[in-house]
Amino acid sequence: MNYSKCTESVSLFIRRLSAPAFLSGAMLIPAPAQALIIDNFEQGGFSLVADQNNNPVSIETGLPTSDVLGGVRWAQVVQNGGIGTVGITLDTGSPGDDGVYIDTVATPDASPGVSGYLQLTYGGGVALHEDLTADGGSSFLVTVGAVTQSTNLGIALYSQIGSSIFAQFLNRTIAAAGTYDFAFSDFSAVPDAFKDVVRLDLFIGNSLVTDKALYSLLDFRTNGGEVATTVPEPGVLPLVGLGAVGMVLNRRRRAAASAFSDSV
Repeated sequence: MNYSKCTESVSLFIRRLSAPAFLSGAMLIPAPAQALIIDNFEQGGFSLVADQNNNPVSIETGLPTSDVLGGVRWAQVVQNGGIGTVGITLDTGSPGDDGVYIDTVATPDASPGVSGYLQLTYGGGVALHEDLTADGGSSFLVTVGAVTQSTNLGIALYSQIGSSIFAQFLNRTIAAAGTYDFAFSDFSAVPDAFKDVVRLDLFIGNSLVTDKALYSLLDFRTNGGEVATTVPEPGVLPLVGLGAVGMVLNRRRRAAASAFSDSV
């Protein structure tokens, strides 16, 4: 029996078997995805000051939906107690911009001080109808920069469930800069409450300030989910080994053929 033809046949058979199996034997493995950005505070801008007689509102439209969910941002600053002012500023055009600043200043010698808050709304004009769980999201993440005095940070959620709008609210007390997690499961046990969200509100403030306080918001998003990435399936690894065996046999066939031609 011709040795070189035998090894060639075995090698060819294994290569034909293993290569298609390797190519078709891929599976989809979950990998981390980018989060859903609700507002990264890098687009638009406003400056509002509230006092005991005035609670101004800013409405920005046409913002990039990659930076602001729905492309529309409503902002209102409310002074709801004491004597003094609550001011908010978002100046995205300034070098070194650091999100939304909230300045709360009590009038000197006023008692007991001043309180107020900032409310940001997404989906206030046109309903969002956003599925926050579509990519595996399971919580909101709010990143706060400056915190010079303990205050409140809260999220209100409005969901379309059947023909009704269901509202729920979750509040945290914060005392330092950082990223705060609002797990979806902490809001309520209502099924599908995050599958058709029509509006989101973000609140910060409403603490009593006797002198002045400064806060800043840097980012508001979900925690992301999963995307599909193609990688080899563990089951095809033995087939890759068979392909390697075929390569070895092929080399031996060539060596044998070379030795035969040299002896002739």
